[in-house]
Amino acid sequence: MIRSEFQGVGMRKGELARLHIIEKAAPVFNQLGYGGTSLAHLTEATGFEKSGIYRHFSSKEDLACQAFDYTYQIAWNTKFASLKDLSSGIAKVEGFIHNFFSIRSPVPGGCPIYNNAVFARESNPALKKRSQKGYKCWVNALKDFIDEAKAEGEIRANIDSEKLASFLLVSLEGSLIANNLIQRVGISNDTADELIDYLRTKRP
Repeated sequence: MIRSEFQGVGMRKGELARLHIIEKAAPVFNQLGYGGTSLAHLTEATGFEKSGIYRHFSSKEDLACQAFDYTYQIAWNTKFASLKDLSSGIAKVEGFIHNFFSIRSPVPGGCPIYNNAVFARESNPALKKRSQKGYKCWVNALKDFIDEAKAEGEIRANIDSEKLASFLLVSLEGSLIANNLIQRVGISNDTADELIDYLRTKRP
């Protein structure tokens, strides 16, 4: 979703301003949600007046969508980048489970998919669609790891890869809800441990 235009190399002044606004607005939307983010929040965070923001974005919704793309890509890199060098599919699945809690995105506010599931709902259809697409991408990535593990004989061939991937991600995201309610870090660790144990029941 986020391409090399966010790298800042060889960018024009207007493009740099647009990137600056996205980078500063992203944590605000990620922490407060679309409905909870006001123009005052955005002007304070970005240092741009209303006219300056809307010179680069057609609407608050447009900026929110671009900020989500930015936050999502960083979250993706944080969770998945280190997995490509692992030697087996099962190691990648287990690595993702551990990374989900142990490696935090540098954008404050936590998981953008979880946040938008809570905040977006029906208030911003475009943002909801982006969140749905992001969720499906994560499920598909996990599915690919599971398929790899099946091909390597680490998971039984009759296991439905997509259902297992969805179950794992739903469990991980659900633990965020419980952790936010109870404020106990151990919930996340317990969830990760239980999911690793559950994976062992899927082995041949």
